[in-house]
Amino acid sequence: MKNKIVLLTIIHLFALVSAIPAAGDEEKGCQELNIFDIPMVTCSSKGITVNFEQKGILETELVVKDYLGDPKCGKNYTEGENTGSFFVEYGTCGVEMTNKTAEFTLMVLRPPRQIRKSAQTRLIKCKYPTKEGVANKSFKVGDLRTVTDLPSTIFSDEDPTHELTIVDLDNKRVDKAEPGDPLIGKLRVSPKSYVASIKNCYLAPDREENSEKYQIIDEKGCPADPDVGGWHWNLTTHSVQLPFKAFRLLDWNENHIFCEVHYCIKKSDCAPPSDCPNIPKPCRGPKP
Repeated sequence: MKNKIVLLTIIHLFALVSAIPAAGDEEKGCQELNIFDIPMVTCSSKGITVNFEQKGILETELVVKDYLGDPKCGKNYTEGENTGSFFVEYGTCGVEMTNKTAEFTLMVLRPPRQIRKSAQTRLIKCKYPTKEGVANKSFKVGDLRTVTDLPSTIFSDEDPTHELTIVDLDNKRVDKAEPGDPLIGKLRVSPKSYVASIKNCYLAPDREENSEKYQIIDEKGCPADPDVGGWHWNLTTHSVQLPFKAFRLLDWNENHIFCEVHYCIKKSDCAPPSDCPNIPKPCRGPKP
């Protein structure tokens, strides 16, 4: 699947200007041979690709403004009628993503290293929308086995996917637990160009829409139950990790966990909330 074109904003700051007023077929033909256009920009999780078309006798240099001497930030293309692409990776050439937006000014120099009337500058801009999905996993507390497997959410080649598992403190998968057992919900995200956060997590006795629900993470991403800890992003496993103690409601035979998943490219856009209220912890039972 091709990369989704999220948003393309191309602003012509300098238009291509004829060097000499029409003075016959020769000048007109020369003007038509010096065409350069950007019909499409592709925005991906790794950077921005400028796709271009050119026709004419002029060699072309594409370079990120203010980075003329950096070989990573410019490229020369031979004259002639052809198409090509110019890729700028995030974190290079001063191109960073801020508030889900990345942009840079592209200089089109024809011929290279020369500022003439045939030169252009274009503002290249990508704006990324918030990507969301739903993760769910079921397990039993004090009884038998996991009833359902996780249905992964798949977007596209460049879009993120996830897998939710329940593990113990030894990182072993569990499908049953005793009340009070410490567990970790692990939401692994791929590809590694994405990170994630979770909100609106709840338990349910089954996967039916109208079933009873018990909230464990609220709409801000904060714990809503004293036996549920705050989630965090684990760099080593590239996953969201949610610590909690096993419990179930009295009439339930099993637990299904559902979470709203938000994907981000920058870790700071998916950071855990920092203003969660303190939830009183229950008193411990008598020692055995």
